[in-house]
Amino acid sequence: MVNINNDKLRTALDKLVPARSPASLKIQNLIIYVVSLKPGFALNSEFIPKSSEMIFTINECDDIADAIVKAKKIEEWAVSYMLVLFYKKYGAVDSKSHAWQFMSAYLQIILRITLREDKHFAKVNQLGVRVRMGLNVHNPQYEILNDLIHIHNQQNTLAGVLNGIRQYETLKKQSEASGEVINKNLAGKIGRIRLAYEVVAEDKKFVGKTYSKTSNNEAFKSNLDKFYYDSEDEPLRATAFGIKHQNDNVSYDENLADDDPEALLDNDFKPSKHTAKSSELQQWKLKNNYRHARRNGFGFPTSLRQLSLANIQMLFNRLWQLLMISNDGSRSSYTVILIALISGRRVQDVIYELGLDKGQRTWLSYKKGINSSYHTLNITVNVTTNRRSHLLPHRQSFDREFTLPIPIEIQSDVC
Repeated sequence: MVNINNDKLRTALDKLVPARSPASLKIQNLIIYVVSLKPGFALNSEFIPKSSEMIFTINECDDIADAIVKAKKIEEWAVSYMLVLFYKKYGAVDSKSHAWQFMSAYLQIILRITLREDKHFAKVNQLGVRVRMGLNVHNPQYEILNDLIHIHNQQNTLAGVLNGIRQYETLKKQSEASGEVINKNLAGKIGRIRLAYEVVAEDKKFVGKTYSKTSNNEAFKSNLDKFYYDSEDEPLRATAFGIKHQNDNVSYDENLADDDPEALLDNDFKPSKHTAKSSELQQWKLKNNYRHARRNGFGFPTSLRQLSLANIQMLFNRLWQLLMISNDGSRSSYTVILIALISGRRVQDVIYELGLDKGQRTWLSYKKGINSSYHTLNITVNVTTNRRSHLLPHRQSFDREFTLPIPIEIQSDVC
């Protein structure tokens, strides 16, 4: 718990609720009044002057919320936006209300983060989003807000609330991972709230992301050849991507046809909706689609498209028979090919994955059960899941990842 005087409080309030925001003075007084409902949770507020209760009408709440949205200041004025919507939902401030008791503790966490004056301040907007989303009964985060109110009602100390949130996050992760409930990715959202509480309870320092150059970046740069051309208007630079296939036995023509299409001038540029359907971009996409279709028309013998389903089954069956009668010397080769067929990955990728330690593998997982241990393939289907809340109960797929156990006969060869 941190002691706070009136000057520090005003500095924090001016940062959370700037003077140019709608009804700033009234909302600042509302924050002071709400914080006093649960004194000593995260702030020692005995030096803060008492504030009288602030009354807001429904129309006033709507007007303030609309003004914040129109000004496009939802993130900067996140606390004001959250409070007026919360007030509209739960009515006038009541010291006996579990919801307002929760908001008192929640605002103390926000004030403590603001008083730190570091990069943790970005968490204030995240805390506001979690409450705002939870006010909508049709939003999956509605249950998060209700459970948070319940946890704050059961615990009176910051340490007790933090422990309750941690347990809640763990249970949610387990239920989502086991498939007991529809995976709405609520555990990650609870984790953001838990992180904010940890910053206050454990005085965590902000740790930013660090980026370092990797060997992959250097290898990528080494394959680029740049050519510069003189022009009357401006200098032009063209980049030629070398086609090198030293690690496989596929013919040069096949690799040439299977290469990625030419990139646009600027891959980071996202066209606006007015130009995304332009004839130039459509011609570019059509040309690349034609190149891909022409690659299938070559009829290369290594392309699985040339085989029927029965042929593929016969090929797999023959490899399986050879695996069963092979010795240790050739058994690993058949195992690699079979895993490549099952997973749909290149032979080179399978060999690289098997060469890593179990803890470093990305798509080949090692599962430990109660009575046995086994390996599985982590398969990711490259589709975008629909996360719109009103469609969640109706969609047929809840995730884009699934696990596929490796056959028992080759489990020992994967170790």
